[in-house]
Amino acid sequence: MWRSRGRLNSNELLKVLTFASTTLTVTYSIYLLIVVTQPLYVVVGVIEGYVALSHYSLTYYGRQLQVDSLHNVSTLTIPLYCLSIYLLTSGLLTVYCSVRRRDLTLPVKLMFGGGLSTATLSGNLVGLIHRVVLIELPRLGVSLNIVSSAGRVYLGSSAVQAIRPMNLLTSPLTIALLTVVYVMVSGLTYICRVRLKEGL
Repeated sequence: MWRSRGRLNSNELLKVLTFASTTLTVTYSIYLLIVVTQPLYVVVGVIEGYVALSHYSLTYYGRQLQVDSLHNVSTLTIPLYCLSIYLLTSGLLTVYCSVRRRDLTLPVKLMFGGGLSTATLSGNLVGLIHRVVLIELPRLGVSLNIVSSAGRVYLGSSAVQAIRPMNLLTSPLTIALLTVVYVMVSGLTYICRVRLKEGL
């Protein structure tokens, strides 16, 4: 009787963990897509436009600018796109198997693998944001005003402004918290499912 009651409690716990893991998987997938695709900063002045991790659009007095370093950053977001698609697929597969009352071992394994991948690629995400914010963006905030013997000549300037709430979403603390919670929940879900299946 106590054994069956313990098994019942384990089943209930597994259902809660699976639901939490699925929710976090889909949420992290959408979060990655937002952070990678949405503009993080706008540039106003003689240089105008916006900068996102995956793309940018900048003009200088109406002429389109090509910034090789920002283009390189865009290329490095490809693994993050792949991870987002993987996570979304894993989450939707879990939902499908739950609705169809099929075995959830494979989806749970996939979500756990996604959790391990996020632990690795979250460092890549922080690195890209760090590079854009601290290296690339300061170069876009320029002042072309000069002081000569004839006086001060105003040729224009540009300033970089953060877009709210993207500055909060791309904070290293936000990324770390989301990643740690997701890795822990997906890991616990996988362990509980394995132990329950083996009858431990």
